[in-house]
Amino acid sequence: MTPKSSDTIKIVSYYKKKTFLKSVIITAFVSILYIFTFISTAYINAQDDSNTTVSNIDILFEKADTLYNQQKYEEAIQYYDKILAINSSDIDALNSKGVALSDIQKYDEAIENFDKILAITSSDVAINNKAQVLAESGKNDEALSIIQSVVAVNPTDEYILGTMAFILANLGREEESRMYYEEALYINSNFTKILTEKELDAFNKVMGN
Repeated sequence: MTPKSSDTIKIVSYYKKKTFLKSVIITAFVSILYIFTFISTAYINAQDDSNTTVSNIDILFEKADTLYNQQKYEEAIQYYDKILAINSSDIDALNSKGVALSDIQKYDEAIENFDKILAITSSDVAINNKAQVLAESGKNDEALSIIQSVVAVNPTDEYILGTMAFILANLGREEESRMYYEEALYINSNFTKILTEKELDAFNKVMGN
């Protein structure tokens, strides 16, 4: 049966709508697929960048620590600075740089690095190292006021006890110093291996070696 004219218009209109709807659905699907692909690619690239950054920092630390162990302190500091250029809040880099600076007697700069750590987080290691540097530079009263609070919290940390003993030795309080050195040795008989030259001199004097 031949459809009426109005029926023909309705049928054509129906197929146009159907075709249009399919087109909209396909376009939406393609758009969603594109967006999903874009987000996935961005995420993968971000992960790659993150992994690359971590890998670079690991490599820089390896080079810096090798140079430090070779007593090439200034060269080591350059590599610690490269790490800090990537992440200015890297606590390990700040601490290592501070220690290296103290080894070349740049005490004020060393303390700045330890203070940067303490501005980020409470760190007994940073406090201990700061106290050591203050004592090394002759500021023993200030060093004592800092280390006392750490000793109270960590009475079994041999390195903190050693710093306390060193400061007391510098202040001429040798009996108290000997007590702390003996306690540190009781906890770890090899703790003197990490002492600086000045600290070892104080230890030998107090202990009668």
